[in-house]
Amino acid sequence: MSETTVPECKSEAGFDDFQKVDIRIGTIVDVQPFPRARNPSYKVQVDFGDLGTRWSSAQIASYAPEALIGKQVSCIVNFAPRNIAGFQSEILILGAKDTAGNVILLTPRSAVPNGQPVF
Repeated sequence: MSETTVPECKSEAGFDDFQKVDIRIGTIVDVQPFPRARNPSYKVQVDFGDLGTRWSSAQIASYAPEALIGKQVSCIVNFAPRNIAGFQSEILILGAKDTAGNVILLTPRSAVPNGQPVF
């Protein structure tokens, strides 16, 4: 098993900066292949309840698509949309790499309503 290098901490951010980031819980409802992406990725649609559904280009190919459907995830929902290989990515799905380099999604321990803010 290889060890993942932990990057240095980024520069200090104030609490006001943190309050600008809108992190919400949503449920993955669709996963599509994304062969045009530079790194192995999927196009992932996430349901945020009253906020509607949004799409992300997500480098989470260590998961099988069928294992992602129905999974609740933590996402940043207020970043400006980003064009990734011709695809409009509207949210950022949060995760961390394990020691093997696989992405592990940040998920709630128990089910929560879609759109619930993380604080």
